[in-house]
Amino acid sequence: CDAVVDLDEKITFKDHFEKFAGLLIRRGGRCLRGLRFADFIAPGEDHERFQEAVHEASDEPAGDEERGKAAPNTASVKKDLKPSLLNLRMRDAMGNKVKVELYHVPYASLSGHTHHLVGIREDSDEGAAGGLGACGGREAVLRTDIALR
Repeated sequence: CDAVVDLDEKITFKDHFEKFAGLLIRRGGRCLRGLRFADFIAPGEDHERFQEAVHEASDEPAGDEERGKAAPNTASVKKDLKPSLLNLRMRDAMGNKVKVELYHVPYASLSGHTHHLVGIREDSDEGAAGGLGACGGREAVLRTDIALR
């Protein structure tokens, strides 16, 4: 993957992920923490397919993720969380559509909500330019030994 991000039950970034920001040429800009992941997906069919995949991974209503209003204590985690692969387009900082493969792995958080690890791989061989981090230059480090249920 070119970038891996960790999303909470509201499908927002749990921290700033510099590699994701670089993939979409957003280095040196706003911190990603708290922003909705779906806002970076091209509108239309791709956006709808992503929302559907997230909805299938949790028992939260599909409309709540789209509006970012999932109630923190009302979500329940499905017993059989299954990873999925989506081919879709994201938007870079200039509004260009970037073809990506998105590897979505839902997991049960300690609070009992469905959280999401998302790996993103650009479909082209083009790389992203370097720059300074938006959250003080530190990139979040993800634990990859999370036990999936």
